[in-house]
Amino acid sequence: MVGRRIRVAGAALPDGGTGALADLMSTVSDLWPGADIALSRRRYVAPGAAALVPVPGSGRPRALVPDDGRAAAGALRRYSSALGPREGVARALGAVVVRAVGPARLAGGGRIVIRDDGDGSLGAHLAGVLGEPVRIAVTIGTERVNRKPVVQAFDARGRTLAFAKVGLSPDSAPHLLREADALRRVHGAVPGIETPGLVAQTTWRGHPVVTMTALRSRRPRRGDALAPSAEMDAFSRAFDGGYMPLTAVPQWRRMSASLRAASDPRPADLVAAVERAAPDTLETGAWHGDWTPWNMARGARGGLQLWDFERFETDVVRGLDRFHHCVNLAVRAAGPDEAAVTRGMEQALRGVGDARAAHTVGAVYLAAIIERYLLQATSASGHLVGSRLNACILALSAWLARTGHLRGD
Repeated sequence: MVGRRIRVAGAALPDGGTGALADLMSTVSDLWPGADIALSRRRYVAPGAAALVPVPGSGRPRALVPDDGRAAAGALRRYSSALGPREGVARALGAVVVRAVGPARLAGGGRIVIRDDGDGSLGAHLAGVLGEPVRIAVTIGTERVNRKPVVQAFDARGRTLAFAKVGLSPDSAPHLLREADALRRVHGAVPGIETPGLVAQTTWRGHPVVTMTALRSRRPRRGDALAPSAEMDAFSRAFDGGYMPLTAVPQWRRMSASLRAASDPRPADLVAAVERAAPDTLETGAWHGDWTPWNMARGARGGLQLWDFERFETDVVRGLDRFHHCVNLAVRAAGPDEAAVTRGMEQALRGVGDARAAHTVGAVYLAAIIERYLLQATSASGHLVGSRLNACILALSAWLARTGHLRGD
């Protein structure tokens, strides 16, 4: 945070200036360029200043919400299927309390106070996009290569107007451009699946901004985190590409060329083994690319809601999303090692009809993730994916060895 106008007034960064709160404060300084930003425990906030409250507290904050009970309650009522029923109930109760007493009191009194005399903030930009003044909540998620701020915009009454993503880094910007294109294609295209609508694709201070409609999700229930196979199948079929040999699938042609050209020599041998193991033809369609419990929820009537389309792709082998969902659940539970990846892969195979085709789809999935990690490994934050890359290469090698195709048998 060198060179940033960030002060500590009556408080201290509990993480020593290197953890989640420091990251969030640094993001605030990016979203309010030129503003005076201070972490304070003082109750008084000067007229004209904005205040954001770290929740659930400054020790391990997950988000920054407006210091307003109604807007903060709306931020807490963001649900995904990754939350268990108990956490969903806890959030709902927390929203009731926050609305009544205010977020700062519930979070221990700490605030990030922003004094900004200009109109160059992201909030001002979104006000122009949405046609009215807004207050915003900010999350940045876990540290990863394409990490980016996600902003929830509220009106004066604390109602959610929209969500927005801003690509502040060279790694995140291309993902946002792809998501804008994907939102145009998928919104309303799959009966039974609700997706955000694209409100605007704009540029703020040279950074891409994608603003989208907000989905109203119900509290999660038992079983909501399981892979929704029927919806996954319907989603892929909505972009049906017919049957074709693996080597003719556009996704595989691009991906296999990339893997064969990688500086790491291991993927090239695995690509050849996947092609040997494949049946004569495979079904093709689309995949979301990051279909996990934290990117989906259920609406009030039980319909599926799906968001975060940065990885959306058509002309791919059908069935990839199920493997991605199952592998991510296993890795989240046990960590990114070969055993966890393999458990997730085996879970995805349960109940499938054509075992050979499904086994090939699984191999194609791991190859796709390996390519993803290889590309990310070349970035400034590439060290974050090293263990995951190695786990997936080992898992794919073992997966192919089961069929005897690894060495050309």
